Amino acid sequence: MKKRIITIFTIFLLITSGVNFVSAENITEDAVADTNTAQQEKIVSQRNVEEEKESKTDEEEKNRIGETVKSKENGHFNITFEDGYNGYCINYGDQEAKVNDEFEVKDTTAAINNKNGESIGHYLKTFFVEFHDIAVKNKIDTQKIIWAFSDNFNFNKDLVQQIKDASVNLTIPDHGAIKKINETTEAFFDFEVLGTDKNNHQNFFGYKITYRDIPVEVENNTTEKKQNTRKYNNTTRKHNRKQNTRKYNNI
Repeated sequence: MKKRIITIFTIFLLITSGVNFVSAENITEDAVADTNTAQQEKIVSQRNVEEEKESKTDEEEKNRIGETVKSKENGHFNITFEDGYNGYCINYGDQEAKVNDEFEVKDTTAAINNKNGESIGHYLKTFFVEFHDIAVKNKIDTQKIIWAFSDNFNFNKDLVQQIKDASVNLTIPDHGAIKKINETTEAFFDFEVLGTDKNNHQNFFGYKITYRDIPVEVENNTTEKKQNTRKYNNTTRKHNRKQNTRKYNNI
């Protein structure tokens, strides 16, 4: 009789332990899921705050047309301006900039081919965004590429044609285009023209590139980051941006 009671008691303990183990396991899984959800919400929240700030900055950039800014150094290729942009000459052979020369901020349609009057801003934006690695690698070569568009400068015709071909199916805004640089970094692009009213002095194509870490996504992250498309909507800068479709929207 005693043996039977002991056996029953042992079985009862085993069953109870098993239930407790399953319960503890479920609690652990729920805790992990809650932690993941909290991390995801934090990532999304931080990104939304950053994007709201960026949208305000973009609006401010658009409202700067007509503003006067000064050059911070002498020269013609990749010189710095007081508004945080760098600029490349778009008037080959004209007088280069001096420190504190004044320039008027214009949109990129003001960049033209000085031989035939064709607007070249779209080509130059395509070069900086789609051929980013080349554009930031060698400043002197980048200046020559820009002159190839602005003044028919004879340099790297193959690359010039590649840029023209790539530009056909692209719409890149002056402010807010985004490109995934690698698995951890993305770049924001802003463009402008810095024009002078001085005769025989150079105008400049200005650019500003801001790099930012891509948020690390936790397991089972439900955010819709589609980074291998070439499309960017500048008014909805949310985590469902489609960055690599053949279009950069600026609605």
